[in-house]
Amino acid sequence: MNSRKGDRRLRARAIGYQLEASKLFALSEEPDEQKRLAAALVKARRALLLDPGNYETLVLAGDICSAVGDMESASQSMEYYDRAISSEPQQPDAYSGKSSLLMYQLNRPDEAEILARKALDLSRKIPEDRDLMDLRYIGLLDILESRQKFKEIRRLIREALREDPGEFLKEVARDKLNRIEA
Repeated sequence: MNSRKGDRRLRARAIGYQLEASKLFALSEEPDEQKRLAAALVKARRALLLDPGNYETLVLAGDICSAVGDMESASQSMEYYDRAISSEPQQPDAYSGKSSLLMYQLNRPDEAEILARKALDLSRKIPEDRDLMDLRYIGLLDILESRQKFKEIRRLIREALREDPGEFLKEVARDKLNRIEA
């Protein structure tokens, strides 16, 4: 019984660290960004010491490392995303984060597209917030546009518009269509 109580305490502390890391990460675009990112990463790592398989914290740590923007942090980010994917392969967030990292920091568009498609497919299978689903579409559309896959963009936009998208996705879709039609 004491062991269960101890496990709950450790988990509660881990959640506390995760929440602190999330708050610091959310504020990281303010002055002292690098300092806040470093502090957020420390909190996320503390949470992972207490709860090493926590999917949300693994994704958060990957996002934080990705935001740092250097090659060493990108490598760490990949490790966190891979651990998250291994722990919960049916959740889309780690695929989405890793896709962005591959596309925008590591210049590996083929892999990025595959993971963006995987994130979108998984999002369709689970009840997910409309805004998150729209972001998954937008992420894939951005990758396709950078790869000049215009026919695929048109098909994906038609598909997205059939799924009752939010206003932001509608606006992005119109903008992309105008750009590729010009």
